[in-house]
Amino acid sequence: MPNVIELAQKFVPILDEVYKNASLTGDLDGAAELVRAGANANELIIPMLEMQGLGDYSRNSGYVDGDVTLTNETIKCNFDRGRMFNVDYMDNLETAGIAFGRLSGEFIRTKVVPELDAFRFASYAGVEGISRADGAALADGGAPDLPEAEESAALPMMLSNHFRTLMQLQTTGTEFASVPGDISRGLGITGKAGTSRVTISLERYQAARARYEENFGDREYFMENLMTALFFHLHLPMLSGREELWKGYVNFCNLYSFYRFMAVMSCREEAAGDKAELYRLLVCASRGLIHNGARQTSLRDEFFQNDSATLAHMAILLGG
Repeated sequence: MPNVIELAQKFVPILDEVYKNASLTGDLDGAAELVRAGANANELIIPMLEMQGLGDYSRNSGYVDGDVTLTNETIKCNFDRGRMFNVDYMDNLETAGIAFGRLSGEFIRTKVVPELDAFRFASYAGVEGISRADGAALADGGAPDLPEAEESAALPMMLSNHFRTLMQLQTTGTEFASVPGDISRGLGITGKAGTSRVTISLERYQAARARYEENFGDREYFMENLMTALFFHLHLPMLSGREELWKGYVNFCNLYSFYRFMAVMSCREEAAGDKAELYRLLVCASRGLIHNGARQTSLRDEFFQNDSATLAHMAILLGG
């Protein structure tokens, strides 16, 4: 029996699915089948349904009557953008459908979705009545200053994470061989590395951070430029899917926090606290993580395996 393959006649529903899979705001879409075109080109007619909530049930009278109101509201379009591509029918056939199929799918994923998501997020943030919270003051490359009570709880978690990362770095070069030991002494580490019986001195880290702010506080652009270079080196953001996008964010937060930790420790007690020591520790971090993709990925995946890949945990990393 010969194959019976029905060809697609309408491509818009297929492209709609591509959009839904790639969009971050697609979950907030309403029921598209209820929307109708208005009398003018830039108008949509949307049914608006209002109803009352629950009422007290009575044994005597039973259920309380409710009111329902259904109206059709005309909405002006506030986003009017487009693009037209002309693909020859034979060109599409001779490229096995790539000329149109791949073009249309990639156009939706890489051009339409990012712009539409950005527009929507901006629109959501601009709606009247949405609360606005002033961010914490940024210092030394963008780390938020936590209130003292919050920092006392968050700092040990951040330092524990980075000390464990430091002990697992594999770097080459004699100038980096002493880095783990130098930082361990700078943090006043007591106990044996690799066990749960390790104590870190918060006071020593805070003293190093204060010295770092004194020595390099007027050069926050240095960390900003370093992170920008790192961002592009890692080809971020990762737009192949929502999960990959979030993994890229978690990875970048962890890398930024570790870089800042190493920068602060360049000003530890008994260290020179100069640019030479700062560069030595940052290069050590780069060789151990950026030049070691497997190690970098392993550290990122540990956040997910330990249920630590949340916004709260990222705030802890960025707050050190």
